[in-house]
Amino acid sequence: MAKVDKSRLIEAYHRGTLKGADKAYLKQLMSEDPSFKQEVNDYKQIYNGLEALHIEQFQLNLKKMEAKYQKEDNVVPMSSSTGAVVRPMRKLYAVAAAVALLVCCTITYNLMLPSVFDQHFAASQSIAVHIESTRASGQTISTAEQIKKSAFTAYQKQEYRKSIDLLKDYMNTYPEKASKDYQSMLVLGVAQLATNKTTSAINTLEQILNGRDSSYKQEAEWMWALGKIKLDHTEAAKKLLQEITLQKGHIHQEDAVQVLGQL
Repeated sequence: MAKVDKSRLIEAYHRGTLKGADKAYLKQLMSEDPSFKQEVNDYKQIYNGLEALHIEQFQLNLKKMEAKYQKEDNVVPMSSSTGAVVRPMRKLYAVAAAVALLVCCTITYNLMLPSVFDQHFAASQSIAVHIESTRASGQTISTAEQIKKSAFTAYQKQEYRKSIDLLKDYMNTYPEKASKDYQSMLVLGVAQLATNKTTSAINTLEQILNGRDSSYKQEAEWMWALGKIKLDHTEAAKKLLQEITLQKGHIHQEDAVQVLGQL
């Protein structure tokens, strides 16, 4: 399907004019293609911004005013020598249209910028270094560690859904071991963020924040705050980010300062 046709479907969908077979086709595309579904969701912000400007109605009103003041008694000569005339409302219309266009372009540009989450989220590979596999060669790893290692490998290959499935299998099969495995929780939480499973990611990361092991807590705090931003829970995110800025040794102190400036 051509890009222009997809754009037409998306715009009609958000305008509420999409019906029948086209509406069913759009829903089918969204269910089959996650990236297209995200494109549909992203366009909503742009559409809402343009709607808020009432640009179309604004232009219509100006055209009506222009037509009204086209009468001869509203035409004022500028110069007797040149015969040039000034139509006051036409000049107003041109200025107003230029202002409207400038505002529209500015807001559209801002809306098309990556979100704060997208600007700062990065699925770091360093969190998924499998410790057991770095030890002495020839050492036999347990079945639990083999599953965990496969999950970490999938994560590093950016196969996040596969990594999530393997880590869930690991945690369900070996709950006692997994309940203290904060590294696996962190990898799972970040993989969930990377696949738009934001609420699940928040719940996973909170296990680290509420745990006793501080080894992965700083990274978990940062990812938790980004997840909250993605869910539009801005106040909760700000509270934690402010706490991070007060910790001089925090690995994301400067990042937190920057994000707070954007919120």
